[in-house]
Amino acid sequence: MSEQGGDESSDKPCFPTTTLAAVLLDSFNIFLKNLPLYLYIFFFTTLPLSFLLFSLSLSSRPVTTLVRHLEALALLAPTRFESRHLWKESRREAVSLLRLRALYLLPSYALSITAATSAVASAAAALSGKRPTLATAAAAVRLTWKRTLATSICVYGIMMGYC
Repeated sequence: MSEQGGDESSDKPCFPTTTLAAVLLDSFNIFLKNLPLYLYIFFFTTLPLSFLLFSLSLSSRPVTTLVRHLEALALLAPTRFESRHLWKESRREAVSLLRLRALYLLPSYALSITAATSAVASAAAALSGKRPTLATAAAAVRLTWKRTLATSICVYGIMMGYC
């Protein structure tokens, strides 16, 4: 008993303290118990997303290099007329680069939301003692994609506000 007449449980913190090692070990155990599911999530969402982003970097690199080269030439051009012409050409190439990136935006965004939602929903189900399946992961994506989309849009909006 404590001095104030209460029981000793009031002296303990109300939140359990867990170490980083315990959290990592639990995460690793969840992954190993549901390995086939997480491999499906990897092969159907994360791997295509990686290939998509890799192909974006390969296809946009020549245009990015050209834009930087034209901008450097415009700074070193001897006359204002040549400089203006190079800046216009650079701007035209930069717009084409933006269009190329816009083509990749929707598929990569959809795959990213799908991968994150299915992985989090599967981990939450496994942590609550249920056995997650591919059907429950797909159902979680169908049910919660709007909330994930709204959250990510708000986060991107806030990040752009701080830029």
